[in-house]
Amino acid sequence: MQKNSKIAVRNVRQDAMNLVKRLHQNNNYTDDEQREKADEIQNLTNEVIKSIETLSLSKEEEIKKV
Repeated sequence: MQKNSKIAVRNVRQDAMNLVKRLHQNNNYTDDEQREKADEIQNLTNEVIKSIETLSLSKEEEIKKV
């Protein structure tokens, strides 16, 4: 389940990155804004992945206790 969740998060990240790239190409974002948005997306992705890993480890520990 952890693997599938991570894949789903990475797919959303890729969609968001592609959207930012298209907005930049259409001159809606400057180069700096594009980099800033890409960094924000990556940071959020990292946070969510870390949460998934933490929850997964907690669940594993809970199952081992039973």
